[in-house]
Amino acid sequence: KMRFGKTLSALQVVKECKFHRTIIITHRPVVDKGWFEDFGKIFNMMDGYTYGSREMGETFEHLEKAAKKIDSLNKVNDALVAENKQIRSDMRTVQQQNQQVRQQNETLTKQVTVAAQLSATNVSVTALDRKDKVEKRNRVDKLAKFQVNFTIAANVTAQTGEKDVYLRILRPSDEVLTNAQSGKFKYENAKLDYSARKTIEFGGEETPVTMFYKRGEALDAGTYRVEIYADGNMIGRGSIALRK
Repeated sequence: KMRFGKTLSALQVVKECKFHRTIIITHRPVVDKGWFEDFGKIFNMMDGYTYGSREMGETFEHLEKAAKKIDSLNKVNDALVAENKQIRSDMRTVQQQNQQVRQQNETLTKQVTVAAQLSATNVSVTALDRKDKVEKRNRVDKLAKFQVNFTIAANVTAQTGEKDVYLRILRPSDEVLTNAQSGKFKYENAKLDYSARKTIEFGGEETPVTMFYKRGEALDAGTYRVEIYADGNMIGRGSIALRK
């Protein structure tokens, strides 16, 4: 007779280690009943284990058939597990490729956006007197108007049609010159003062533009900076030095 719960301990090890097949060898066949009874205490129908011997439980033939069926199911399961791993690997590869495509698309979009921006070239700033004649010495007391000439470069990528062009003339102190015709425009996340505005028709080809700003306040000698904006971008810069 078995003592000290040896069969229970052995069967518990089988269960916790999830052994697929366990052979019990004993020189005392009379303990078969004890093993079978303890088997019922450790395992239940949901565990998927079956007990068999010459006298108790299932026959050896039944166990052999069950083992072959389990082996077959295990092979199918292994194949499914391998296939599932491959599918997950393929999905990760596709996700990485999609991420690369998105990044490439974002890069191309940025490049197209940059390419579509207008550009003002050959920016010149001229001082005009009260008779609209060029003040050749750029004397600040003689200046009545600023004349700004520039060329918007040809751009087949940019959207064509009417464009509002904004001119900002900044004092040496960086204050924007304004008069009664001045206003504000949106730039990035702020609204900026502009000195003058002009609406032009842009057809994609090189376009000359001339803008004027009539003096509306006292001016000091120094360098006045000019900034040109269109389509929400600064497209050109210029400057003029005024003398006393």
